[in-house]
Amino acid sequence: MNKHIYFTLLLIIISFLSCKNHEYRCNTNTISGNDKKLKKHKMDSINNRIIEKSLIIEKEIAKQFNSVEQLQNLLPPEIGDKYHDFSGVNSNGEFMKISDIKGKYILLKFTGTGCGACVKSVPELKRVYEKYHKSLEIVDFYSDLSVYDWLKYTEKEKIPWLTLCDGRGMYSNTWENYGIKGIPTFYLINKKGIIVQKWIGYEYGLIEEQIELIIENNK
Repeated sequence: MNKHIYFTLLLIIISFLSCKNHEYRCNTNTISGNDKKLKKHKMDSINNRIIEKSLIIEKEIAKQFNSVEQLQNLLPPEIGDKYHDFSGVNSNGEFMKISDIKGKYILLKFTGTGCGACVKSVPELKRVYEKYHKSLEIVDFYSDLSVYDWLKYTEKEKIPWLTLCDGRGMYSNTWENYGIKGIPTFYLINKKGIIVQKWIGYEYGLIEEQIELIIENNK
């Protein structure tokens, strides 16, 4: 084979491989682009669903809280006092009171989506909930004024326990009646409605320690 023919064949092979490599890169870019579009479509669908749900709940809040007589200002409850009952709307849009919970201990947490310590407490609360749910109900009452922010956060964190919002958050009568100065604030309430423990802030292990101390000693 003379040099001219050999050189021509070599150029053809190089050109063929270059085209294949370009085609592969194009296909890869197309797949990557499709993945991004699918991901964006999924996120848009989730956001639209949360927006629709938040609008429904906002209507329920407006209807319920306009028809309910507001509580008078009360002194903040302390350990040994009976808890102050209050109302809220859950993530299903259902209006309820804390007194609707019967026959269980209640861990009431005043919280907010923008609170770092509150977010850090979630993994420990999930462990506690899984371990003690038969005898304990956890209730989160949110400081957020935005129903959308509350719903988006609880879905993102996959919160399995009861979360409540009244659209007024830290400006609500509930916040004032409990004298909340910082979050998270926890109240552990026994089956008779008496506050048996209260603490402010989050320290790893403290939630489980407090609940185990009360529940295990009162079996």
